[in-house]
Amino acid sequence: MKLDQHGQPISKRICAARNATRDANELIGLCHGVLADGAINALEAQFIQRWLVQKRDLLDVWPWNALYDRISEMLQDGHLDSDEERELIGILAELAPPPAEPAHPEEPEQPRSTTLPLTEPPEIIFPDKVFVFTGKFALGTRDQCIAETESRGGTASDRITRTVNYLIIGEIGSRDWATASWGRKIEHAQMLAQDGHPIHIVSEQFWAKHL
Repeated sequence: MKLDQHGQPISKRICAARNATRDANELIGLCHGVLADGAINALEAQFIQRWLVQKRDLLDVWPWNALYDRISEMLQDGHLDSDEERELIGILAELAPPPAEPAHPEEPEQPRSTTLPLTEPPEIIFPDKVFVFTGKFALGTRDQCIAETESRGGTASDRITRTVNYLIIGEIGSRDWATASWGRKIEHAQMLAQDGHPIHIVSEQFWAKHL
């Protein structure tokens, strides 16, 4: 069994996610290009589909496997109708959101966080629950967000495991993330969710409503 630097097992899917980072960044750039004119046609959708087929590592990694499956469904009849076009534009916009406007003109642009993977429950329960925070937060620093959670009986962790109940995504994407709009923690949480683990992926805005 292959182990990481901490002596922990490395799953094949996590390795695949790491290996796919460069291709994911390239695909995000392609999405920006396709969306530049605010429209998408069947030829452009087919191009993305063929590109994904050539990048086999991405087909094992969320959300690109879901994107491939949806495009394949849309193109079964060889064209996109108006509803499918609108849906695909929405999907690509979620996967590759434009940079947020900087607070000050001299500051570099910050990547926005994607909202695509959110699995928000009816409410957030704090006591005896484990929270992980990722990204940058409009509410304040990550330590401030952790303090708000711990004051309500929750516990904070710095990594995704099967003990985690909530992953909170900051409104502003982190420059340390593997791609422009989400990071390893979100990928790992999504994998756990797909395996049936009851982890909730929650936006900062939704979490803040429950403070």
